[in-house]
Amino acid sequence: MIKQQLYNLFLMIAAMLISASLTGQVRKPWVDATVPIALGKAKVLPIEGLSLREKPSLKANRLALIPYDTQIKVIDNASGKLDSLPIKIAPTEGLGEAGPTFFRGWWVKVRYLNQVGYVFDPFLIREMQFFLSSRDDEVLFPETNREFRLMQPGSTCVYNLADLRKYQWWGLYRMGDECLVKPVRLQQHMSRTQATEDVVYQFLYSNASEPEGLMSVIGVAGAWGGTRSSELKYRSDWMRGYHDDSIRIKKVGIQQVPDHVNSNPTTHLYWWQYQVGLTAQRLRKESYGAIALDLAADLDGDGKQDLIVTYGEESTSTVLYLSTHARAGELLRPVAVFYSGYCC
Repeated sequence: MIKQQLYNLFLMIAAMLISASLTGQVRKPWVDATVPIALGKAKVLPIEGLSLREKPSLKANRLALIPYDTQIKVIDNASGKLDSLPIKIAPTEGLGEAGPTFFRGWWVKVRYLNQVGYVFDPFLIREMQFFLSSRDDEVLFPETNREFRLMQPGSTCVYNLADLRKYQWWGLYRMGDECLVKPVRLQQHMSRTQATEDVVYQFLYSNASEPEGLMSVIGVAGAWGGTRSSELKYRSDWMRGYHDDSIRIKKVGIQQVPDHVNSNPTTHLYWWQYQVGLTAQRLRKESYGAIALDLAADLDGDGKQDLIVTYGEESTSTVLYLSTHARAGELLRPVAVFYSGYCC
């Protein structure tokens, strides 16, 4: 299904480009494909609030400042206009330095209390999306995303929506061979793209202040008792296993089970096992072989390694493991999960 939708999106963009070449007009399909938020209830995403304006323009008179997380009603998404605002977005590692990026969206008419005006819709999210859908990770990691949250910069899944007021946000920065931890300001907003006639892709963007060198952002509901700097062991490429002098993650307990979904008669289930010296702990049971060790460093200041591990390739789950929360017989415990890929 996902592959077919992406193929349809490719055909749509190709058709736009061919049409432009025939008419002599230069069209931008990534602009044309941006769609406004649907009518109905929505909530405000910026922690500092959202301006309600008299007209669909950043230069129009401001009627009110709508507080964060306030519910409003979108009453007209057709009379506004497509616009762009400069937003500083933390880039994916290896794609260049951070800089102003013009993020596109629509001015839509909303009702807030007894006032009617326009807001910029990337800073709204449909109220129906304020939930965490039932996922396999809720069974695998049932006590995550409570005291801690994990974020990655850039385009992400709507399941990563967070209560920005509940957490204090800390950026993990790669500075040479060290992992530097310092406070940051986190902002989230939406992107909506018409993929096919019936399908709209919706992505949540998480942006942090001081984006240069940023690897991840950790939200802590309370005081951060961890270290500010520690030795960093880092690897970002996909792998079937990982080990060095102090870290070892490998597959164990491989078993064959019937595969009723795919064409293969059987599939393989196994555990990813983390080992330090002679002590081992099973991290996750699954049926797919891709794993990446995103970060290994002492984040919580107890002298032991903590991990950020990504499972999967397209639809991935990135898990934060902390040693301070380990229970009897454990080296680490998962405390937060970040979702990426085709989950929106």
